[in-house]
Amino acid sequence: MKKNLLVTLSLFLYLITNAQVPASPSNLRLLGTRSWIRLEWTDNAATELGYKIYWNTTNSKPAVPNATVAVNTTRYYVSSVVPATAYYTWVEAYNAAGSSTALSGTATTIKNWVLDAVEASNLSIPSSAGVPAGMQIFWQDEFNDGLLNRNKWSTNYYSTIDYRDTSSYSKMRNNTLPQPSYRMTGNSILLLISNNAPDPFWTSGRKVSSIQTYDWNSNENYLDNKRGGYFEIRARRNNTSQAANLNAAYWFDSPGPDLKYYEEAGNTFTSKTGPVTGVRPRGQVFEIDVFEQSGNASTATYTPFTIHGNVAADGTFQGNLGTYNASLTNHTNWATHGLLWTPTSIKYYLNGTLVKEWSDKSNIKSPNHFMNVFLGMYGTGDSSNMEVDYIRGYQWPVVNGNELPNGGAEYSSQLFPWEGTATVSTVGKRSGNNCFVLAAGQTLSQYVYLDNSTSYQLKYWMSGSGSLKATVENITPVTGASQNLYSLTTAVSSTFTQQTLDFSTGAEYSANMKTVKVTFSNTGGSAVTLDDLEFQKGGGGGSPVICVPAGGSHAQDRYITSFTTTGAAHNISYTNSAYPPNGYGIYTADSITMAQGSSCNMNIVNTPNTKWARAKIYVDWNNNGNFGDAGETVLSVGNASQDNSATMLNIAASLAVPATAATGKIPMRIRYYDAWNTDPGPCGQADYTTTHDFILNITASSIMMLGTGEADNRLMALSQKSTKDLAGNTMIVYANPAVDRFVVQYNSTAFRAAKLSLTRVNGSIVLTRSIRVEKGVNKFVIETGNIQPGLYLVAFDSPGFRQAQKIVIK
Repeated sequence: MKKNLLVTLSLFLYLITNAQVPASPSNLRLLGTRSWIRLEWTDNAATELGYKIYWNTTNSKPAVPNATVAVNTTRYYVSSVVPATAYYTWVEAYNAAGSSTALSGTATTIKNWVLDAVEASNLSIPSSAGVPAGMQIFWQDEFNDGLLNRNKWSTNYYSTIDYRDTSSYSKMRNNTLPQPSYRMTGNSILLLISNNAPDPFWTSGRKVSSIQTYDWNSNENYLDNKRGGYFEIRARRNNTSQAANLNAAYWFDSPGPDLKYYEEAGNTFTSKTGPVTGVRPRGQVFEIDVFEQSGNASTATYTPFTIHGNVAADGTFQGNLGTYNASLTNHTNWATHGLLWTPTSIKYYLNGTLVKEWSDKSNIKSPNHFMNVFLGMYGTGDSSNMEVDYIRGYQWPVVNGNELPNGGAEYSSQLFPWEGTATVSTVGKRSGNNCFVLAAGQTLSQYVYLDNSTSYQLKYWMSGSGSLKATVENITPVTGASQNLYSLTTAVSSTFTQQTLDFSTGAEYSANMKTVKVTFSNTGGSAVTLDDLEFQKGGGGGSPVICVPAGGSHAQDRYITSFTTTGAAHNISYTNSAYPPNGYGIYTADSITMAQGSSCNMNIVNTPNTKWARAKIYVDWNNNGNFGDAGETVLSVGNASQDNSATMLNIAASLAVPATAATGKIPMRIRYYDAWNTDPGPCGQADYTTTHDFILNITASSIMMLGTGEADNRLMALSQKSTKDLAGNTMIVYANPAVDRFVVQYNSTAFRAAKLSLTRVNGSIVLTRSIRVEKGVNKFVIETGNIQPGLYLVAFDSPGFRQAQKIVIK
């Protein structure tokens, strides 16, 4: 017995003496979310019994491990955390001999998702061929974690239609909505419906297990996708024969926290939760169902894609904007479903192939705001599920502040997302691998989402010979009509030169995006090379010009023969005997002078065949470069689909100037379009269309037209200052000091759009006014009655020209 005890003791002492602690782990990778911290490490030990995990909110390692995990484990989740808190972590390998040196790191439980660059560049299953060239992953979930990433998803299912119908409304407001039943497999998520879970959502007993990227109760958006992009999932579904009321869905919904994106703009209705005023233009979607698959998964033969949008003034849903049933058999097999959402199109891709699109640029259905993304399984009975392998969001990247996709023709040999007749070439490039080449008469254009109400610059490099015209237009949602147009035509030289066009994006609701269209037109006779095109924030905002519409064809016998006015401060008497070239004419030999708040009578005589047309008269009252603002359609004449002889051949009407109209020279447009055609608006092109532009010279209501009377001469004699630029344009400001008002006289060598501004010496802007300047003498009155006395700077800005003078206001 003593001998055996001695042998045992000797063996124990030998093991203690010769055993070694395991090698330390390495390469600690930490991810902190609002609900958990993930620790991953490299296992370097061969003799460990497991790992000890420690964490604390102070940089002091606890004496006792918070958790111990099994041998060969390389991942652990700390699941009880406080959001927005820094956590210190330690990982040790251990065995009978003791613990290794601790591997430590710090993670903060941030609330915003962070793109995992390593995961995004090493996809275990590639995306389909539907991903457009040049797009990159900006958001994704591979569902490879053991827990759901709550930085990406809300589990509080709620939607626009639920809010309208007040389904589970009190539970939503009290944050007690039924929670989804799901299982993380380690490489996918299973959304589950069974008899046991989840709790019913509807009083009918129907259930839903869903995750989404927007929370209605907290009004928190988890995914900023307002610039659109390509969104793809890989999914399949299963069910037993006892499952019923099935719907597996991948869809996009307008956000809350109310129904303003459901109701249409201009309408207010009283919903079950109170009155709501719509902001969504009719024809724009409020919901995109990439698929809503019903019925038995194994016997299904198609997958439906639907877009919803039409809502009556009283809030009644009137039906979808479009639907398409794509062939897809046996939904138990994996399939990829992709949505390409651009400023002008909605496209559906099934297994990498485009199967349906809505891309009419005069009937744009795309939303211009962020959308709530849902993955959900609906049903009753036992049991059903939808399994999602991944969801990936792609966008064209913004590089060094450049918001213009494919500005260097580097995405592929194809133009997309550009359109037009230009080509991509490897010859003559300025940088990179490719460039754009425009032969004589060719064009290159693209629609882009930009931030609304923001100053931007279009920058581009060009070479060749001849001339190139660049235009930027603000686009009206749904109709696609041009709102503001900025233009620059430049001679092209044999070496690359950079040009810059300043412009401003128009207003939209809240943070909604503004769609703009950029177009390059080769207006010369030789090829032009374009490269390194950019949209950058900044610049002076530019000055819009009025669009020049084309007349289409077959309208040669429909035009004005006489246009006269009576009752204006200065009347016009215009006569004409020929169809204007290309259906568009502008009369600049004379203008109608009227004061703010005054009115005059118009008489317009037209050719006999104008009886087959209708007419609209537009005036750009605020002189902002478009005819789309409220009150700027001043007259509509004629009825649809009929002979309008009684109203069209001789048009007599009055014209009233708003008291708030901009002063200076502003455009008036008279447009004829065929009575059987859709109204093309002030700028659109259509057959049987003729357009005549005239000039209104609007003066301030308190004084008469300046420039010819004694009062003008007395004002100028009081005090004046004059500046002259290199092009010979002269600006005179008088009276100075100013009492009640002052005059800016601009003697211009050419027609141009410009902006007048008045700025305090501390840099704050008091007023700005967009103006049109004609060749010759132009005078603009600035009323100062509501402006505080002091020293100011009055400035005249036009592309390539700037003059400024100090003025004292008393």
